Amino acid sequence: MKQAKSERISRRSFLVRTASGLGITAAATALSAVPSAKARAAAPVAQANDPELEPYLKAGIDWQQAKGETITIMVIPWVGYDIMQELSPMFTKLSGVNVRYQIIPPLQLREKHILDLSTKAGQFASTAMDPMYYPLYVSNKWVEDLDPYINDPKLTNKEWLDLADFVPAWLGSAQYKGKQYGLPYMGECAGQVYRTDVYEKKGVPLPETLAEFMEAAAKLHDPANNLYGAVMRGFKGPGQNMYVWPPIFRMFGGEWFDKDDKPIFNSKAGVDALAWYCELNQKYAPSAATNWNWPEIADAFAAGTIVQYMDGIGGVGVFGDPKKSKVVGKVGFRGMPKGPTGKRVSTIWTWSFPINASISDRAKRATWLWAQWMSSKAFQARSTYEYTGDKGRRSADAVRLSIWKDERYRKTLQFGKDFEKSMIDTLASDLDPGWRPLVPQWPEMGNILATAVQKALAKQATPKAALDEAAAQVAEVMKKG
Repeated sequence: MKQAKSERISRRSFLVRTASGLGITAAATALSAVPSAKARAAAPVAQANDPELEPYLKAGIDWQQAKGETITIMVIPWVGYDIMQELSPMFTKLSGVNVRYQIIPPLQLREKHILDLSTKAGQFASTAMDPMYYPLYVSNKWVEDLDPYINDPKLTNKEWLDLADFVPAWLGSAQYKGKQYGLPYMGECAGQVYRTDVYEKKGVPLPETLAEFMEAAAKLHDPANNLYGAVMRGFKGPGQNMYVWPPIFRMFGGEWFDKDDKPIFNSKAGVDALAWYCELNQKYAPSAATNWNWPEIADAFAAGTIVQYMDGIGGVGVFGDPKKSKVVGKVGFRGMPKGPTGKRVSTIWTWSFPINASISDRAKRATWLWAQWMSSKAFQARSTYEYTGDKGRRSADAVRLSIWKDERYRKTLQFGKDFEKSMIDTLASDLDPGWRPLVPQWPEMGNILATAVQKALAKQATPKAALDEAAAQVAEVMKKG
C-alpha cells in the first residue's frame, strides 16, 4: 500500500464508573448492535467485492458523498500516526477523499491549531486534539458540534459507529457540557513504571503511597553507578510538566478554584504537592531532567539508568524490544500511589479529532467520514493487532472496548509484570475528571502554571512563591473571561 501524502476486561465497574464519573451522554452509552441487513445492502455495488473495504461498507452509508474533496490533518510525530498515514489510501479508495497529513511536535501543533482556528483560515480540517482545549474551542465556536453528524442517517449508521464501544473516559474527554466534539484515536492513563530486578535485588517493598515512593527512590538511588532513583517530566508546558504534576496536586487534596472562580491552587495542599514533586526530581533524577519530556524519560528508562517513573503508560512497548531496550523482562507496572488524602489520581488523556467549523460543508462531511473511518472498530483493529507492516504500534492505547476484550490485541500488550491489571484498575477506579480544570482559559492558565512548576523545580523560586505568583496571574486571566 502506498504512503499517503504528506487479563480480560471483566470488571463491570470499568464501564459504569468511568461513564458516570465523566457524565457521558446518552448517545455514548446506547446499547450496541449489529448493522441491519438493510444497512449492509445499501453499500455501493462498485466496492462490494473489495475485502479491504468490506468492514466499512457494512455501515451502509454513501462513503463517496464527498468524493474529490481534499482535507489536511495535523498530527504529532508518533508511530500510531505513521501507521494511520500508511493505511490512509484505504480511506481514499473507500471515499474518494484525498487526505494530506502535516506532522508537527505537540507544543507547536497546539499553537498552529489555535492560529488556524482563530483566524478562520481553514487550513486544517482536523487536528490531533489535546482534550484540555475543547472548552476554549467550543466557547469560540471554532469546532463543530458532532451531534448533528451522528444523528444524520445519510452520514452515520449509529449502530455501526457504536459510541457505546468506546472506552467511556476517552470518549468523554472529547465532550464539553454534554455534547460530543471529537472522536478519539488513542487514549492513555498514568501510572508507575519500575524496574522489577532493582526492587528485588535491594529488597525494597513496592510503594503504596507517595511518601513510600519517595522513600523507595532514596533507597534505590545509585548515581555512582549511573542509576537514578526516580524521575518525572520537568519540561515546561500545559501538556508536559502540567501532565504529571496535576495528579500529584489532586492527590494532596488540591483544588483549582473556589466557588467564586478564584484560584486557590496556591493553598497548603498545592504548595506541599509542588514541594514533593521538586524534592523527587531534585534529589533522585538526573540534573538534565529539568528539561525532560516523556520521550527522554522513556529513552533513559530503556537504557537502564532510571529505576522508576510516573507518567503515561500507554506507549511502553519499546521496553520489550531487545533492539531498543536494556530492560527487557525487568519492567513492572502499577497504578499511581495514594496521596495524603488516601486517593489515587491518574490522568485522562486522548488524542481526538474535531471538525474545523471554518471549512466548507462538503469538507466537513469528508472530515466526518474520515473521523468515523479512523476511530472505527475495523480500523482500530487494522492499526493495532492486525497491522503487519514494519512500524509496529506496540502500545496500549486502543480506544475501543471490543479491541481491549480481544485476546489478539491483549497478546500484544505483554510489556511487563501486571501491565494489563494496572491499566484496567486505573481506568476503573483512579480517574478524576477534575485532574485539570476544564475552563476555556486553560491554554493560558496551563502555561502560567507550567512556568511556576518549572521555576520551583529549577530553584528559581520556592514552591509557595512560584504558586502565589501564578495564582495572581491566573486571577487576572479569569477576570478577562
